[in-house]
Amino acid sequence: MTRTEEQNRAVTTDARRVCVDAGAGSGKTAILVDRVVHLLENPRLWPDREPRLDGIVAFTFMEKAAAEMKSRLRAAFHRRAPEDDREKMTHWRELERNVDAARVSTIHGFCAGLLRENALLLGFDPDVAVLGEAESLLLSESVTADTLHRLLEEEGGAAFELFVEIGGSRLKTALKEVLRRRALFRRVTEGLSHENPATLLAAWRARCAEEHARRLRELPRSVAFDRLRRELRALDGFCDTPGEARESRRRAALAVLDSIADGGLTEKEIQAGLESLLVKDGLRGNAKRWADRESFDKADDLVQGVKELARNITVPFGAEDPELEERAARAACAFVQVAGEVIAAYQEAKRRLGCMDFDDQIEEAFKALREHPELRARTAAGIAHLLVDEFQDTDQVQLDIARLLAGEPGGPALFVVGDAKQSIYLFRGAEVEVFRREQEGAEETIPLRVNFRSAPDVLGFINNFFMRSKCLNAVEDYAGMKTHRPAMGGARVEFFVTPPTEEGKAPSGEAQREAEAAFVAARIREMVEGPEPLMVQEKGSGGTRPAAYGDIAVLFRAATHTHYFEEALRDCGVPYCLVAGGGFYERREVLDVLALLKVVTDPWDEAALVDFLRSPAACLTDDSLLCLRMAGGVARVFNGDTVPDGFGQADRLARARELVVELRGCRELPPGTFLRRAIARTGMEAMLLGQHQGLQKVSNIRKLAQAADSFADRLPARLGAFVRYLDEVRSGAVREGEANLQAGGGNAVSIMTVHKSKGLEFPVVFLPEMALGGRRGGRDKLLMHRSLGLALPMEDDEGNKADCMMAEAVKDRILREEEAESARTLYVAMTRARDYLVLCGGPKARQNTWFFLLDQVYGVSEKAHLDTVEGKSWRAVVRREIPAAVPGSMRPASETVPELDRLRALMGSVEPGPVDGRTFSVTALLNWMERCADEEQEARPEPDEEKMGEPLPHAQSAPDRDFAMARGTLAHRLFECWDFAGDNAGLPETLLREARLGLEHMEPLRAQLEKMADLFRQNPLHARLKADAGLRRELPFHLVLDGVVLRGTIDALLGDGAVLDYKTGAPSPDKAPRYQTQLALYAEAVRQIAGHAPEEGLVYYVDRGELHPVEFGDDVMAETLERARRALREMRGGERSNK
Repeated sequence: MTRTEEQNRAVTTDARRVCVDAGAGSGKTAILVDRVVHLLENPRLWPDREPRLDGIVAFTFMEKAAAEMKSRLRAAFHRRAPEDDREKMTHWRELERNVDAARVSTIHGFCAGLLRENALLLGFDPDVAVLGEAESLLLSESVTADTLHRLLEEEGGAAFELFVEIGGSRLKTALKEVLRRRALFRRVTEGLSHENPATLLAAWRARCAEEHARRLRELPRSVAFDRLRRELRALDGFCDTPGEARESRRRAALAVLDSIADGGLTEKEIQAGLESLLVKDGLRGNAKRWADRESFDKADDLVQGVKELARNITVPFGAEDPELEERAARAACAFVQVAGEVIAAYQEAKRRLGCMDFDDQIEEAFKALREHPELRARTAAGIAHLLVDEFQDTDQVQLDIARLLAGEPGGPALFVVGDAKQSIYLFRGAEVEVFRREQEGAEETIPLRVNFRSAPDVLGFINNFFMRSKCLNAVEDYAGMKTHRPAMGGARVEFFVTPPTEEGKAPSGEAQREAEAAFVAARIREMVEGPEPLMVQEKGSGGTRPAAYGDIAVLFRAATHTHYFEEALRDCGVPYCLVAGGGFYERREVLDVLALLKVVTDPWDEAALVDFLRSPAACLTDDSLLCLRMAGGVARVFNGDTVPDGFGQADRLARARELVVELRGCRELPPGTFLRRAIARTGMEAMLLGQHQGLQKVSNIRKLAQAADSFADRLPARLGAFVRYLDEVRSGAVREGEANLQAGGGNAVSIMTVHKSKGLEFPVVFLPEMALGGRRGGRDKLLMHRSLGLALPMEDDEGNKADCMMAEAVKDRILREEEAESARTLYVAMTRARDYLVLCGGPKARQNTWFFLLDQVYGVSEKAHLDTVEGKSWRAVVRREIPAAVPGSMRPASETVPELDRLRALMGSVEPGPVDGRTFSVTALLNWMERCADEEQEARPEPDEEKMGEPLPHAQSAPDRDFAMARGTLAHRLFECWDFAGDNAGLPETLLREARLGLEHMEPLRAQLEKMADLFRQNPLHARLKADAGLRRELPFHLVLDGVVLRGTIDALLGDGAVLDYKTGAPSPDKAPRYQTQLALYAEAVRQIAGHAPEEGLVYYVDRGELHPVEFGDDVMAETLERARRALREMRGGERSNK
């Protein structure tokens, strides 16, 4: 691709401190790669040294981005190698081979390496472990409780004072928040002394006065200010009498706003101008002097809006109660003292454990570079060029690390790339001001203003909206981006506005979501399978083709309500993949398990108990729960031994009581062991398999059990701690995707959060729930801001919440920052679209929502169905109706939820599994049927058949067998993780890093995996799977044969019902019967779950790239199942005889 002039300037500049302002879709990753190539080709950019790949260090925001950059570097080096110049070809081939060792990583990875390499100097263990998130939370909770208990024994101390002032629960929560945000806490306390309350209160007054002045100065950049000013001016000429009361107020308000917008006023003058508008004039308006009643009323609404803005911004921060301010200052000083004790105890606890947490890596690395000049000089000297990607998502400490290195004599040239408009990680501590400061301090700032991603029909709309709404004003005066693509023609933007209710009112929140979900699902199906399918660009060729489901993404601001949309997509027969977001911990089956765990740890937790009793584990109806409530309370009745009069589900209540009593008796087991026992005892897997998406649900609760297994590897973990951890994760920023059944594969709609879509692009993007608000500035636990200070939530004498001046200032600043980030998040979401953009909302959207902004600019809520909105290079259509159903297969008729009696019968036929030993793996059964289960296989854990593969010819010794099994597992993972939408060039390397094998195995395995990948791409199976909308991967199952349960996992189930299994090695007549039996058992499992048997079985030999069919005739199935039943009877008999 030919570079633009701006791109070429970024790649070739000789400046030593460069800031590239890369707008969305401007090719920043390509620029970084080309910059590396340019550096290696130009010795003049390397003073006092030869160009070397290890002299370049690049920081990326995510590990996935680092892997992608290495993959692109490898391809770029390969292209640079000329076949007609042996010396140059050898040079570039050597660089290509060394890409894996390139110093491309996240900044956390760089800092971890720095600490490890200098461990002896810094007093660290070189093999210091890094605590996982679960372990950090568990340790912080333990340390906080222990330290607080110790300090509270000192009656009259700071902890005792805080306990009395704000309560034990809020104090403990605030202290845990400090441990989670230690770096911010240190910045706040280092910049403001908390030794003396009176001194602190004086500092608060000064800072809050400056913050009030700042708020006045920044008023012209606010969206509300711009909107009010614009709409006031739009009423010019609607009144024929300048002295009419409302017209006079309108003109006065507009004059004040204009004078503020023009600049040049001091803060006092701005304050005085706004206060003048709050003086009542006592005059009455005359509607007859106006063009119409609508403009008369609107003038009053706008003037009242200006007055409300003036009232909010002219009142200085600070409570009217001086005593409250003094109490707040005392509490802040005491809190800093107690928090310091807790932080010290937490650091000591980590030292004793010989570990550090994630944040320590950056903090300790910065400390080491700052305090050890020789280390700083040596580290800086080893880097000639430092490149930083996604610089808008960094924070001050990370900037300081880069500046320490770049500022050292002989240190690296600094090249940063970012876009302030795409800074959306405020909740992780990102500071957009850092990028702006670097722009100002750079020797050369290079803007990239050409978008290569979006069609002009889409980008034109995005430019128009953000220029007119001014909602990005907090970071820059948005001037739009140029497009590199030709126009596609027609309307490429849609607004969906949910129709009002029959009473003419806006629909309720639930009705709004249901209507949007129904529209999104029906419109997607219409786009793909309707009589006039949507055309999208064929990437690479420039031509067009009909859209496929895999071209479409549905992006959410938050993943809280995705289940509405999943249900609608299922009803319309639209395949989808929930990529990530709040999905996993909000799944109904996961919440049901969590409710059970909570009841086991605390039977008097009323909310959890209600959830448990309504879940499939107990199956009480709402009427029964109401009966329990009326009989004295759900918890009281459940934990007693009586049954209310007229209670119709006494047997279910008795079973639920027995279950809880039994499980409470084993709650001291490790969380993973306990969870598996609970799942087996309730028969949950069998029950879920009978439901829609049963395989996915079973996979999710198995994934939860795996999370319980890995919870707190280094710390003693109890069930209660695991439950609290899950609550922390659910309420925090950490999100988890569902268990991976179709990871990146198949032709399916992607459902994800906007944050997860960062760095991605899709031909078609839907943005639902735009009428919902985002996070708000209020905080209950602890109020901290890096440039203001710290305050605790307080109460007045009557027990009502009351904020001191610092609390008000911090809340106000956080609120404004979140509103600004909300606009940036909308920009990121819209710019993911290449060819088509659909925006969904409702009439009368609340202020500060995305759809409110759209409505203010385009008035879409007042437009009729199929009305259009047009701009210079774009056209949008308004839709207010849900498309009619497209003929064809919708939700399968056989996919119904079984009735309770059938579920109970199914549960009764399923044995509890590993708890009583009557569950066998498919591998164990196959081994028994072959009579080849020797003593070693009985002694070793049974590997899954799918992950075994064929042993290598030389694999005879135990180490060789271990290597063969590891090889088979890697081959299996290659196809499990294969991304049919990507090039997968870096996948083998990623898997090898995960495997952590010895160095002697890395090179041969890398070559073998790459060969497997090449063979797979060439095989027709690849194209078949890529086009398969219903492809599912890694499907766990329980197959019931004569009351015995067989467990296994199907490698892949195709949309047409074919069962696919991957094998390593070469096809062998000796193994063919075993594989036929294995796939026949898989086919029977599919029949039992889905109600119909697959017609085709496939075995793909990954080392040869060969695909072999497997017969599933009636005779074959009957004979296979009979042999399996006979073998299972023998196996069970052997078990009993051994007892």
